[in-house]
Amino acid sequence: MCFDSNIEDNIEIEVKASVLDNEELFTFYVSKNEWNKSIVYGESYFFYCWVGVSGKKENVKGPFIIPGFKLGPFIPKDEGKNCEWMVSRFILNLKLVSL
Repeated sequence: MCFDSNIEDNIEIEVKASVLDNEELFTFYVSKNEWNKSIVYGESYFFYCWVGVSGKKENVKGPFIIPGFKLGPFIPKDEGKNCEWMVSRFILNLKLVSL
């Protein structure tokens, strides 16, 4: 992926990794703080996802780059006065949601 130098200077990246070598069932967590940053930075916020991270370089695949806004429809809504979400677990097919 190639960025214009003006955009590249302003992106925010959150890195996610898994020891499992399966980009079709990639599991990761997004904290409320990470999601709030994603909202603030909008289209300049990305999740960089790596699979097969186990100490052996030959198994690593990535980065799979997910624009933060693509996760919006899956983020829980805080609708009650007495509770809010703090961490959300995602299981995604990286081939379908990454750039």
